[in-house]
Parts: sequence; structure tokens; C-alpha cells
Amino acid sequence: MDLAPLQQSLGVQIHLLDMRGLFLSAIADPSQYGLTNVTDMAINPSLNGNGYLFWDQEHPTTAVDQIIGGIAAQSAPEPSSLLLLGTSICGLAVVIRLRSRSTASPQS
Repeated sequence: MDLAPLQQSLGVQIHLLDMRGLFLSAIADPSQYGLTNVTDMAINPSLNGNGYLFWDQEHPTTAVDQIIGGIAAQSAPEPSSLLLLGTSICGLAVVIRLRSRSTASPQS
């Protein structure tokens, strides 16, 4: 899949997650992901899904959703320190300006 034209037209950087690779890795070494059952479904009412890879034939369990979310968060670049500093300064300036307006307005 060539994402370069889409990234260029939108002016963004797209990060792909290798979900197939993640599931194959979980099947090959379940304990690495805290899983104990990667072959059965946890859709049984007496089960809560803990230790299972899949809830039903298509959907991962909540625990696996959390693993996917963690991997996605790690793949997204962190904002630069300069960007965080600039955002903080702008936020502080807005707060100071709002406070100065509220103290300058006449009290009824």
C-alpha cells in the first residue's frame, strides 16, 4: 500500500500497525502477551476473556485491544519539547488575559 500520495495531499504522516504480524506473534508466543489461549473463543458466558486472544471468530478480547492500543501509542511520535513549551506558554497567556479582563470589568 503506497500511502505517500495520501500523506502528501493531506500534509500528515501516517503510521501503519502490522496487525497480522502482531496476531502471528501472539499465536507463536502467547505468554509474551499474557495470553494462555490463542485457539479458542472467549464468547462463552462463563468466561471473561482473560488470557484469550479472541472474543469471537473475528474480534480480539479487551486485553488484546489494550495491547494494540499500547503499540499504537508507541508508534505515534511524541510532540517535540519546543511544541509543548509553546503550547504551554500560549495557554498561560490566555489564562492571564482572561483574568485581567475579569478584574478590569466593573462589578455589578
